[in-house]
Amino acid sequence: MRSRILHGLLLGAAWCALAGLVESAVLMLQHPFDRHPGIWLAAWPLYAGGGVLLGVVAGAVLPLLTRRREWSSLPGVYLVGILLGAVAAVLWWPLFDLALPARLGSAALVALAVQQGLRLAAASRWGWLAASLFTPLSAVALLALTLIAGVAGALAPVLQGSRTLPTAAIGEVRAPTDLLVVVLRGVGAAHLGCYGYYRPTSPRLDGVVRDGVLYSSAFAASPSAEHARDSLLGLPLGQAAAAGSVALTERLRLAGFQVAGVGAADRVADARGGLLGFTSYTDPSLELPEERLYLRRRWRELSPPGAPPLGEGEAAVGAALDWLGNRRDPARRFFLLLDLPEALPPYVPPPELREHFLPGGPGLADPASEDPSSGGLDTERALYDAEILSQDQALGQLLDGLADLDLLEGTLIVLVGDTGSCFHPHHPESAPRAALDCLTRVPLALRMPRELPAGTRVGRSVSCADLAPTLLRFLSLADPLEAARALPPIGETDPVAPQEVAILDPGSGDAVLRTPDAKLLRRADGSLLFRDLSADPEERTPMEAPAGGSQQAAAALLDSRLRKRFEGS
Repeated sequence: MRSRILHGLLLGAAWCALAGLVESAVLMLQHPFDRHPGIWLAAWPLYAGGGVLLGVVAGAVLPLLTRRREWSSLPGVYLVGILLGAVAAVLWWPLFDLALPARLGSAALVALAVQQGLRLAAASRWGWLAASLFTPLSAVALLALTLIAGVAGALAPVLQGSRTLPTAAIGEVRAPTDLLVVVLRGVGAAHLGCYGYYRPTSPRLDGVVRDGVLYSSAFAASPSAEHARDSLLGLPLGQAAAAGSVALTERLRLAGFQVAGVGAADRVADARGGLLGFTSYTDPSLELPEERLYLRRRWRELSPPGAPPLGEGEAAVGAALDWLGNRRDPARRFFLLLDLPEALPPYVPPPELREHFLPGGPGLADPASEDPSSGGLDTERALYDAEILSQDQALGQLLDGLADLDLLEGTLIVLVGDTGSCFHPHHPESAPRAALDCLTRVPLALRMPRELPAGTRVGRSVSCADLAPTLLRFLSLADPLEAARALPPIGETDPVAPQEVAILDPGSGDAVLRTPDAKLLRRADGSLLFRDLSADPEERTPMEAPAGGSQQAAAALLDSRLRKRFEGS
């Protein structure tokens, strides 16, 4: 009996380990981004241990399910039949939502059917050929091979995913610094302390601003988050977008940078199915291959509840710090793009922050309500501010992690928003989105104490579409046209150049040109609306057609400039 149990133990461990190795390989091939060959070594003890348990059970019940002359002559073949029957029962168990007695009975019938079918196959004249595959010696050899595969995978580099682009042959990078761009999704500038907001929504971001450069009047290139993101990566809007251009990430990759990203991958996918130059990309919302292994999932279901799952911000920051600390090549410069969780409606901040800014004290908004904004505009604004505070806390964790990795002072950190949110009653739903400053005025700050003067404030209006040329200028990679667009203090300020910002809403076809004194909106049908900002700085009245000779002349001049920006749009 001892030899039979030992034989079953070895067979169960070896063949379950092989099944786990194959499953790990399949999951890595299916994963669209980074692939970690080392996941198999971490899962090997679980699969081998589960196989040991199945093998012991198979050795114990072998005499009950086969005749003595059968298992005594070809024990390995019949043991494997029982093992496969047990595996079939395990796979059958979660398929149907049955009562426990029915589930137990059906699983037992499936296991017995598979075992008896293989028993008949083993009794054929070809059964002795299979017996050589299921000896104790072959089981030991197979188990050792699976363990060697795990060790080799742990030592191997991270593989590029199926949606990342191959890295071209490159030379040495002579860039002066590493780059980290943090996108504050949905965060408007007007709701941050460094822009004068009355609530303490951004203490960590405000600290970054004190050490760096703040752009007081930065505007997104579009009220659409998708197109605003494209502009941050150096992709133009309007007719120029169709002409084909190279994203900032692709430029940096070809220059030798390690280009990585953390966030939702659909925001950076290009028409070829690749990831706009990223050679490593992590989507925290997608389950990693190691978490999708069958036994890992079953084990989590049986294990007692552990620590609560990480919030979206913690997960994104954790993925970024993991790449910086464990998967980055320290000998090469890096560019890392990090998307923090969006602060977009419906506003559902973490439970611990939900009542942090609620007017009238806790309890105004029902935590169980399906509509968290049911308390009115003030409550909706308070929940939005709480989501911004949650982003700020995640930013603080990132800064602390950078300091621990000794990367904080030597990295150019960019904090930028894509779009904001509006809470003004005088901004109706029908208002042109491109003309709403609450949607398009976003935070923009740079920090690198050794290169940029701390406490600098840039008051002139700037466009976030000029961020990519600014970074290329800082890295000495910009062409003359790009260098001319670089923002101060990295670029040179032309005192006679008009301070104007162009904004395009590709969805509606609306385009806006904003100057310190006026704003022009050109609708898709060619009609013009005008606002005199000196007379209505808070923009409380709707935009109207230009009236009088002076407004019409100003509108015509701004319209000619706008057409040059978005010719054919």
